[in-house]
Amino acid sequence: MLETNQDKLSMKTFLSGRQAILALVAVLFLATSQNRLKAVDYISNLGNLWNGGDTTTIGDIHALFPGGHPYGNDTNFFSTGAGNFTLNAITLEFYATPGSSIAPPGNWLYLNVQIFQHFTDGFLLAGVFGQIRDNPSPTQWPQNGSNPYTQLVDFIPSGTAGRGLALQPFIEYSIVLKVTSGTRGGSSLLFTTSANYVTPTDWTMGPTTTGNPNANGEYLKFAVDATPVPEPGLLQILAATIGLMAGCRQITGKKSVRSSPPNIPLQRTQQFGD
Repeated sequence: MLETNQDKLSMKTFLSGRQAILALVAVLFLATSQNRLKAVDYISNLGNLWNGGDTTTIGDIHALFPGGHPYGNDTNFFSTGAGNFTLNAITLEFYATPGSSIAPPGNWLYLNVQIFQHFTDGFLLAGVFGQIRDNPSPTQWPQNGSNPYTQLVDFIPSGTAGRGLALQPFIEYSIVLKVTSGTRGGSSLLFTTSANYVTPTDWTMGPTTTGNPNANGEYLKFAVDATPVPEPGLLQILAATIGLMAGCRQITGKKSVRSSPPNIPLQRTQQFGD
């Protein structure tokens, strides 16, 4: 079987096209992979610090008690912006004093954390945070012997198999903190009087509502750790590109061959006059 010049040209064109497709696939893969890996605080006011006697920067320490007595729950609001995100953790700052019965180390273990998604006609429980871990980031008052200190603690969504909790674009959410009845102690949380917060995108932070009159006008110190989700359109393009490449491979993979002439035996032709 012989391969024609046209076959060679076709194969060369396929290889060139395949290389271009592979390059496009690589670019799209890197773009989606980078988005998946960027887990950062998408909104935070943890940077609001106490600055000597400046009462405009840091608020106070306010506790929640079992069963919500006497102040009920604390609720903090934030809103997402453009794009879909996965919520990985909520970070809160706690006060602790070694040897104290009121604010002992580990008092954050008493806290129950929930997140609600808001609609025009109400709200819906979106998830609970049943996993707790110490956040290694330093605070303004790190632990030092028997002195009082503050500790950052991450609360991780439960029931998501490590995949995080889906957040929708342009939606208001509320984080509700409470200490359930029967718990042996309360949780001591840090607040700030400043409405300042930081965000790398267009998220917004709302007020904190609490039944504690001493915390009126203050803001719970917290942060939301999230990861952006790649745009569905980009993933669809990637899938379509891979499918196109597979289809081209099947078509051009069939070699064009030149058929050999049939093997016809020579016959002697009778001539006149023989």
